[in-house]
This record gives sequence, structure tokens and C-alpha cells, in this order.
Amino acid sequence: MHSGPPPDAPLLGLSVEALDKIVQSLSDPNWTTTDVCRNVILPATMEHKCSYAELLLKQNPHTSHVSLATCFVSHAWACSFADSVSVIKEFAAQNNQKKHFFWFDVTVVSQHEVSHRSQEWWSGTFRNEIGRLGQTLVILSPWECPIYTTRAWCLWEMFCSIQTNVKIDCRVPAVQQSRFISTLLTDFDTIMKSICSVDVLKAQAFLEDDRNMILGAIQSTVGPDRLNNLVLDQLRGWFADTAKSSIENVSDDQEGVGNLVQSVATLFESQVPSTRITNTYTPQL
Repeated sequence: MHSGPPPDAPLLGLSVEALDKIVQSLSDPNWTTTDVCRNVILPATMEHKCSYAELLLKQNPHTSHVSLATCFVSHAWACSFADSVSVIKEFAAQNNQKKHFFWFDVTVVSQHEVSHRSQEWWSGTFRNEIGRLGQTLVILSPWECPIYTTRAWCLWEMFCSIQTNVKIDCRVPAVQQSRFISTLLTDFDTIMKSICSVDVLKAQAFLEDDRNMILGAIQSTVGPDRLNNLVLDQLRGWFADTAKSSIENVSDDQEGVGNLVQSVATLFESQVPSTRITNTYTPQL
């Protein structure tokens, strides 16, 4: 099961309708992306040994559900596939000025072969392809202890997105949002510490070779401390904006609002360039 690399040709993407069709076909709605790969993608593409996107093109060369990707989806395979697609659907509905096609690795990279690339390829071609798309959708799930920040692939993808100055949209699945907002009001420090904890040297990958390759690329380019700081800076900014938005959408007399306002004000005041941010969070900086 492979999250990368993308092919040298322009990256293909799937429509939200094609992704939702996969969700509707699942015999177990709680399957992770790994489960979907094993039980849906691999069997469907076994005959042609191709990606799911390529299979749809073989079945119908004129399909409207496969085209050049417009958005890179960065996610963890150990999370719910249905939750990830729900985030993609929400993004598509809120950004409907054009039809989006999503580079969602399990559906656009062949799961039947392992491709080997040099560290230079990862720090060059791969990064540039993310930059060409101009949009990265980051799925943080479950928010209580995001798997995303513990996966080497995810941290490298976010770094590439930051380095190429693409628009990064971090989101929590809709089914988790009410609990997320409630916890913001009652336990801000804990949720902040949970989400904004990054250490790429401790991050894991499904394949150890992938992890070694990613760490090698990091060591030869940005360095682990700098990468940690850049990713943490991005997450802190998203968290501060999300908390601020939450304040605007709750009543003044709701329990915990006063503490949240104070915490958010402190968080905004503590926002500093990533070169100065440490990769740990201390409550009430």
C-alpha cells in the first residue's frame, strides 16, 4: 500500500462524486483508508495493475470524474476513509467556483507496485508538483490525538506545501466538529498541546524504507528542527483562527467563553516567525 510517489506525468485527481461513490459502496463505514485500499481499491484494479483513477479512464475514456488534479489531499491512512471524504466534500461545496479534482493518493497512485525515487526527486519534483496544484487540503483526524502529526509522509507533504507557498486548508471532519468546539471552551490547553505536537524524528511510515527516505530528504534539505517549526507554525495559525471563529459563533454567556477569549488572545500574541517557534507547547505562553 503506497501513498507515493506520484507519477512523473501531471497528477490526476478524482471528483468528489467518484470519491463519494466509493464511500457508498463500503460494507463497513468505519473502514480506514488502509482498509479501503485492501478491500476495495486493490481488488478493483487487480486485473490491470493500475491506479483506481486509471481504471475509471480505462472503463470510460470520456469520464467526467477524472481529470488533472486541482487539490492535493494530505491525510493519514489510519483514519476513517469516510471521514476524510466528508472533509473533501465540505471543501468542494465551499469552494465551488470551479469543479475540483482531488489528488487522494489511495485512488490515484497504483497500489500494485513500489516506485523508488531519490531524495533529490522528493525534494524537487514531488515538491514542485504540490506547488503546481496550488492547494493542499490537510485532514486532521481524530482531533483529540491527530494521527496526521505522527506520520512522516504527512509532515513532509505539509512542508512541501509550505515551501511552495500553496494555500493550505486544515480541517476537522464534520462529525467531530461539535465535540472539537465544545472542548475548545472547556479544555483549550489540552487540545492545543494535542494538536500542536510535532517531532518528525519520531514520525512513522507504513514502510520503513519510506521513512528512511523522507528523513534523508529532510536531513539533506531543511533539517528536522526547522521542519518541525514550520509545520507547528502552520498548525498554531490554523488553531488560533479556528478558536477565534468559534468565539464569534457562541453566545457570550456560554460556559467557558471568557477563558477561551483569554486563551485565544494569548495565542495570537504569541504568534512569531517559525524560525523562533519551539516544537513544544507550554499552556498560557
